[in-house]
Amino acid sequence: MNSEEVIDVIQDYIDDEEILSEKKVIATTDRERYRDALQTLWDKGIQHITTITATDFGEETEIIYHISCDGTLLDLVVSVPNEDLEISTITDIYPAAILYERELMDLFGIDVLDHPDPRTLVLPDDWPEYKYPLKKGQYDYQAIAEAENVSDVKEIAEDDDFDPELMLEAEKENKDRKSLIEWLETRIGKEEGD
Repeated sequence: MNSEEVIDVIQDYIDDEEILSEKKVIATTDRERYRDALQTLWDKGIQHITTITATDFGEETEIIYHISCDGTLLDLVVSVPNEDLEISTITDIYPAAILYERELMDLFGIDVLDHPDPRTLVLPDDWPEYKYPLKKGQYDYQAIAEAENVSDVKEIAEDDDFDPELMLEAEKENKDRKSLIEWLETRIGKEEGD
């Protein structure tokens, strides 16, 4: 199946598509139709979900369902406003999504409605409530990079007095998606050279 064939299968459920190559396509949809798109793919025998990821853009979060369509990779993107950060589970369609959705809950604070097992997956049981490691504006990246273990990171997450400006600056400067460590090394090198 090539990119155009994948788009043909879900055309009724998407707003836009971008064909990056014969074997890679990105399609955008909404919370009302993403489950229909995924159910249609499943019914056509496309039953391999490779992962679910998300990106927090401040006012909204994009949830991306990565589906392998007989050799073509589909990224199905659903934008959700951060003031209403919830989405329904797809475990009834793609059972393998169970762990990926738990990661979304742990790391982004996304409320996955009707999830069959909403326990934490990545974070320790005593992690502070309403602190999500991949949400914008919550952590001082430099302190996290210097942390030596999970308990040090937990202390940062519990500290209400830290200054999030460094984190916001890192996000602005990190548009080319270099790693956090690379960004910090560049930043620390500049400060030491001043």
